[in-house]
Formats: sequence, C-alpha cells, structure tokens
Amino acid sequence: MFGIPSPQGDDPVAALRDLSRQWATIADRAFASGMSDPAAYARTLRFVTAAVEELRTRGNGATDLLSAWAGHRDLVHAVADSDPRYSLEGLDPEALAGAAFAMRYRELAETIAGARRLETLAALDDIGWVVAEESGPPEGDPFVPYRRLEIDRTRGLALAISTYANDDFTATVHRVEQLRFDGADGTLAPIDAEDPGSTAREFATADERERHVTELRGAPPSPN
Repeated sequence: MFGIPSPQGDDPVAALRDLSRQWATIADRAFASGMSDPAAYARTLRFVTAAVEELRTRGNGATDLLSAWAGHRDLVHAVADSDPRYSLEGLDPEALAGAAFAMRYRELAETIAGARRLETLAALDDIGWVVAEESGPPEGDPFVPYRRLEIDRTRGLALAISTYANDDFTATVHRVEQLRFDGADGTLAPIDAEDPGSTAREFATADERERHVTELRGAPPSPN
C-alpha cells in the first residue's frame, strides 16, 4: 500500500514528509470505526498509543523513523504479541501503523525541521541574519500564504515572517514573530515561554512588516 523509501536516500527529510501525508490520510481510516463502534475505537487508540511508545525507542531523527517504517508490519505484530490488550482482531494493521507513524511524525516535526535548518545554514557563509526558509508571494495574497524564516546564528535568534487572509478573504494580514534559535539542534522556541505570543506583531501591509523586521534585526529581543 505504501512505498518504502530507503533511509539512505539523498533526502530522508523529504521522503519522510511525503510519507507523512499518506500516514495522515490512513490515520483517519484507523479511527473511522469509532463513529459506530466505540469499543473498536478504544482498542484502536490503545494499540496506536502502544505503537507510538515503541517508536519513541527507535530514535528521534528522520532516518530513524524511515528505518522503522521499513519494518512497520513487524512492529505492528510485535506490539500485538506484547500484550493481550493489543489484539489485532477486527482491526486493520496497515491503518494502525499509519496512525502510529502519523502521531510520531507530529511529535518529531520540529526536531526534523531543525535538522533541515542546520543543513541549510551549514551551506551558507553569511554572518548575521540569513534567510533559512521562504515560500509564497512576499507582498501577500489572501489565498497563498507567505512564509519566511530569518536566523541569526551568532545571537541565537530567529524571525518568523508570515501572512494569512483576514476573515472575509479581502485582504492580507502580515505577521512577524521573534523566536529563540537553538544552534545545537536547529529548533525554534518562544522568547517568553510563559507568553508565547508576546513577541508577535501584525501589520496591514508588507512595507510596514518589513520596516519592523529591519528594526528587529538590530534590536535585543524582549517581550512587547
């Protein structure tokens, strides 16, 4: 049903991202029985939770999860054999596997993204603020989001620049958020853990947004 890309491929992160979309789709099927059979839903949830616990022991990287997927059928049966509560009777093993891997992927998404950021930054010689990620139209479009991530490795800071549509899709809202950047694993975190949105600002135009970005590049981080 699923293709199994090699963990040694040129881009395991991209391969995993493609698989994650399939996992998310089949995860819906795994839990669909809950609409008419609460007992089956509870069994499915119990099994998937146990499978995710097992996946946590397999490692925290993209290659680790790809390697685990190559043996997902064995993993499902190993979980089933580990405890009578995890019986596969009446359940879809492939759907259970997809649901478990989808959940584990969501847990690892920021770790995997962090590894990709470090790869991108390693290829850049620039000192100071650099664009690590960018997609969409910078000027803003209600129907096409803009995303840009700027990182200053030396200061351990990042700026997340994005756009989204207003409530009636007649205009674009521009958002800028200051974040901490961890140079060890490439992950991002709020500057103020107790108030994660405290360093985010919104603007009506791209020009206003970019003026604020310019200001932040030279300013020390502090909650608004």
